Amino acid sequence: MRRACCGAFEIAYHVIGDGDPVLMIPGLGATAASYHPVVPHLARSRRLVVFDQRGTGGSSPAPSDASIEQMAADALALLDHLEVGSVHVVGSSLGGCVAQVLASTEPARVRSLVLAATFSEIDRTLELSYRFRRSLVERVGLDEPWVGDFMRATLFGRTFLDTDDGEALSRLAVSILASADPTTYVRHLDALLTFGKCDLPRSTRAGFTAQLRTLDVPALVLCGEEDSLIPPSVSQSMADAIDGSITVVLASTGHALLAEQPKVAADHITAFWSQCDGSADHLTRPPRSTRTDTR
Repeated sequence: MRRACCGAFEIAYHVIGDGDPVLMIPGLGATAASYHPVVPHLARSRRLVVFDQRGTGGSSPAPSDASIEQMAADALALLDHLEVGSVHVVGSSLGGCVAQVLASTEPARVRSLVLAATFSEIDRTLELSYRFRRSLVERVGLDEPWVGDFMRATLFGRTFLDTDDGEALSRLAVSILASADPTTYVRHLDALLTFGKCDLPRSTRAGFTAQLRTLDVPALVLCGEEDSLIPPSVSQSMADAIDGSITVVLASTGHALLAEQPKVAADHITAFWSQCDGSADHLTRPPRSTRTDTR
């Protein structure tokens, strides 16, 4: 991997393919390697910039006060280092939260958004899941085999896990996760809980969804039908807030949808990019969010 010196820290990254630039932001505990299944399909027509968040892979350690806003600033610093003006942005799970903040704070730098298995609001079930996982990792770390089994059951869909490919890929994914830094993992969970304003009473929370209503960026929202962590209903409020967004629910697919269905997901993404390339402005996009369920 290459390393970008961004002031006081370094970010490890790959550049794959040729064409219009795409920034791919990984999810919780993941590195650039998490995008490997889908990269070959997307790199046929685009120049992909895939990187490790601070505290993961080959990048510098995460700051003690890690936040989604800091991660968005890191992504922007990488673009500045590469002298890239505007990009298409792909964000999965935590990476999708980072992508939303990046688009909200630096709209001129974001040509389009692909938001996969992510959210703009944390409901009670997701909050409890994150808090349980935080306590679990604080107490026993990430390298216990039974923790890996829990993660596999959470991150992958039932249909995919029940196949030989699903068994092999899910075991590979959690073996990589087992080597992640538990302290960074907990800090990033705290960043997600702060992003969801989980420190405030539910009745007074003003989530990030409201900020999306002023966003003038084409958006594709990808959901997994079998995603037990962030089900389509949680992603839908985010999609509804982005004028003209397109939602696609992938059948028989879990949270790790870009790994479970890389070709199908890539086909939807490349078609969306082609539509963006042909759209001169916001007025040519659908006037409201639209949803498609694949079967």
